[in-house]
Amino acid sequence: MKILYIIRDPLQRALSQLRMNVSRRTVEPDVETLLRMSDEWDIDNRGDYLSHIPHWRSALPPGGFSARSGSREVSAALARSFDHWR
Repeated sequence: MKILYIIRDPLQRALSQLRMNVSRRTVEPDVETLLRMSDEWDIDNRGDYLSHIPHWRSALPPGGFSARSGSREVSAALARSFDHWR
């Protein structure tokens, strides 16, 4: 088994999570609430990729996990994966 781990820019990831959390509320939050929400676990930890990578590597056999950066590598890997699933 191989895992393809696609990561986003951590700041963009956090802002996206914050927007999603805000959209689920029934009342528009004020600035203090937004600041408090930005300290929630999911905002801080879901984009902490450095702590996630060792976990994936330990759970898979050698060569089963590879971390790459850059859109060319990700695009090529996704294309290969989608071709395989067809």
